[in-house]
Amino acid sequence: MNWILAASPFDEFKDKINFRAVMAPSVDSGPDFPHKGIIKNTVLNSSFNTFGIERYLTTLTYHAVMDLASNSYADHVIILINTNEYGGGGFYNFFTLSASRNSYSNYLVQHELGHGLCGLGDEYYTSDVAVEDFYNFNVEPWEPNLTTLVDFSSKWDSLLEKGTAIPTPVNKENCKKIGVFEGGGYSAKGVFRPACECTMKSVRYNDFCEVCKVSTRKIIRWYSR
Repeated sequence: MNWILAASPFDEFKDKINFRAVMAPSVDSGPDFPHKGIIKNTVLNSSFNTFGIERYLTTLTYHAVMDLASNSYADHVIILINTNEYGGGGFYNFFTLSASRNSYSNYLVQHELGHGLCGLGDEYYTSDVAVEDFYNFNVEPWEPNLTTLVDFSSKWDSLLEKGTAIPTPVNKENCKKIGVFEGGGYSAKGVFRPACECTMKSVRYNDFCEVCKVSTRKIIRWYSR
């Protein structure tokens, strides 16, 4: 709770965001590690190595998640998994998962909540992922923080300073503001992101770029109206 409410722009809505905890006792504690031959007996059947990616921590037992979630009304479900290993996942309009005991868990909760609650896309393009050529360069991505420039006017065009080059070269001066930087959505070419750095790109807690903040504010206002 504190990790979320201390991060911008969630900290602007402390009077709008409520938390309810649902305890989910299991026979064992922690997730599965299939690549290590470790399988746990847990109610939500959480597991690393989803889609062959070691750090991808999710659950495919959706019905169990909904059974537990039905114990308390919620607009969004966050699943905290008892492990100190790095990992998580977020599925828009479904749920968010995060390791609860890792040294980067504050970042993981915010980043995965960006996916699960806010519909933000990954802005990184150098890490191992479960998909190749995920975005069609001839189609505008639906995520608000990614663009292929096919329909950029529907994205963060209005947030750019007058005279900003499109695409925007990565340099010290340009990285101080919103731009259109090539590299994002798992591709070094053809997909563009709004900022040089952001919590949706790098392991940086409480560092949403302005475009991600705008989108997050819209979602929170929609739920709290």
